[in-house]
Amino acid sequence: MANPITSKDFSFVFDYMRSEHIKAPWYKDYFTNKIAGITVYDNYTFALHSADPLANDELLMRLNIMPKPSHFYPNGDPQGLHQALQLESRTRHGTV
Repeated sequence: MANPITSKDFSFVFDYMRSEHIKAPWYKDYFTNKIAGITVYDNYTFALHSADPLANDELLMRLNIMPKPSHFYPNGDPQGLHQALQLESRTRHGTV
């Protein structure tokens, strides 16, 4: 049986994108400077804090990342995440 996605999963991937594991400077800079922080209130409620004023829908679009639970990465360092993110970005921008 699969584990449900929770607010902690959003928090984990947000923190991960700001960590030393991210080798692409753009991602680390973006998640450090465009999103000021995340607050987890309970299993299904969290708040994103923008570095600048945005409407709610724009803020959710700014996060623009799928949640990844920490148990998805048993060693804490997902193999191939950098390449997957690059492919996702190229796909989104039509360069693949």
